[in-house]
Amino acid sequence: MSKPASFSTGAARLLEAYAADPTPSTRVLIVTLFGDAIVPHAGEAWLGSLSRLLEPLGITDRLVRTSVRRLVAEGLLINRQEGRRSFYSVHPNARSTFWRAEQRIYRSYPPVWDGRWTLAIIDADTEADTRQAIRRRLGWMGFGALTPTVLASPTLQPEEIIEELDSHHRSLLVLTRSTVDGTAETISDDQIVERILPLARLKADYEDFIFRYGDLADSVVDARGIDAATAFAVRSLMVSDYRRIVLADPGLPDELVPAEWPERRAADVAARLYRSLVGPSDQQLAAACITSAGSLVLQPEAYANRFAR
Repeated sequence: MSKPASFSTGAARLLEAYAADPTPSTRVLIVTLFGDAIVPHAGEAWLGSLSRLLEPLGITDRLVRTSVRRLVAEGLLINRQEGRRSFYSVHPNARSTFWRAEQRIYRSYPPVWDGRWTLAIIDADTEADTRQAIRRRLGWMGFGALTPTVLASPTLQPEEIIEELDSHHRSLLVLTRSTVDGTAETISDDQIVERILPLARLKADYEDFIFRYGDLADSVVDARGIDAATAFAVRSLMVSDYRRIVLADPGLPDELVPAEWPERRAADVAARLYRSLVGPSDQQLAAACITSAGSLVLQPEAYANRFAR
């Protein structure tokens, strides 16, 4: 049973570090909580449940309430009142955003590349708010910006963009998929990567993630000795940290990244730690989360394809 004790020590240090520097923010943790745990099982949660789940991280009721109000104002969450209780769920207009994020966070394989790029050029005459909304949604999908109005992705297809943007796709002047030949008159594949992705910073972020969570992943052999509340707190922090990195990464195929790129090692750490913590952390979720129908009922099959080998 020495391994769970080692995990407990590492987890305590992680939670102490978060208390000293509460990054990610409560708002980000709540987004993670919904996408990672609540949506797959129930889709909604009582406000008090959110506070209970985040309490081991030292997050107060007041912070939870303030953050939830912000998320409602931003159109990510919607609330419904039943008596004196407020229940929160993902706003219908934000569901595709959460779904897209899930596909990117929990994949464990590099995308297949056909050698082509999808380019989306936003009409510069479009209203600033609309341009910003388009850039944000394309960024969530995995596009990187060549210029403020030109975005590129090596793997996403034009039809996916039209579906995701809905009526906003009419603000695109050009939406095409083609190769670049790297001649003097055109930009090369490597130059596109350099423009859309800060490789050095992303590499450092992946390596920091491995340093922070690698020993924790190695220490968990038998999850039966792990405290459920601690498991949920560590899982939430880990997924939040991994989410931040992955959503900043357009998901480049092997052909477009340097040798020894750390993304796969980081994905392995995330996958191993996640699989180890799902059992005890879901116990905490079931015990703490109340829905409008009563206690949350776990749906184990919801995780079947997460980090699939």
